[in-house]
Amino acid sequence: AIGRVTGQRFALNKFSILMFWTLGIVTAAFILFHLTAKNLDPVSLMITGVFALISGALVVWQEELRGAIYLHMLSNSLVVAKAVGFI
Repeated sequence: AIGRVTGQRFALNKFSILMFWTLGIVTAAFILFHLTAKNLDPVSLMITGVFALISGALVVWQEELRGAIYLHMLSNSLVVAKAVGFI
């Protein structure tokens, strides 16, 4: 979709300026979703943004979703464990 907007094709498995712009747009959308859905404080939104960047970089670096999915599962498990008092 980004290629259609910019008129340039780019590989998602190689780090480039256009790929970083794409990650930035995805990160912004990720933060916007969490802001509207959960009404988080600024620090939590910043952490969410960093999480989105790391997840996106894992997808690019590993060329698959598995690492990002595991990271998301770990993050959500820690949040739930904290919410119920396990940690």
